[in-house]
Amino acid sequence: MLGLDGLYTQITHENMPLIRGLSSAFGLTHVPGSFIESIQIIKGSGSVINGFESFTGQINLEYFKPESADKIFVNLYGNGDGKIEKNLILSKREGDWQSNLFTHISSHSIEHDRNNDGFLDMPTYNQFNFLNRWKYVGDPKYACKFMLED
Repeated sequence: MLGLDGLYTQITHENMPLIRGLSSAFGLTHVPGSFIESIQIIKGSGSVINGFESFTGQINLEYFKPESADKIFVNLYGNGDGKIEKNLILSKREGDWQSNLFTHISSHSIEHDRNNDGFLDMPTYNQFNFLNRWKYVGDPKYACKFMLED
């Protein structure tokens, strides 16, 4: 953004800091695309409100809300290089409680060294992401939301 390194761009999820410090080297690779409902980009002086880390701008990710997500969503992906991804999103709406369960499993297990230089062309890894959102809307006086993330 604005020609500067990603270090100066703040990445947030629902306006809470997401990628900071050492994790900035990985960028958005640890955020499964199937979890994201929308992305907002703030450039220039409007991002100053959110702190010094958003010097050149801010990228905000909004995850699916319990009231707007599909009841069940399944996504499978694989390619010839050995990358495999599995995504599952479950939504439950009963009475005053609403909930989302997001799961993502990805792996790259095949070792490739096509140029025979002794180094892997793509590192091997296993990644697991889980997110559980709960929302309670009952009596107009009481409402709460909370999220468990791993």
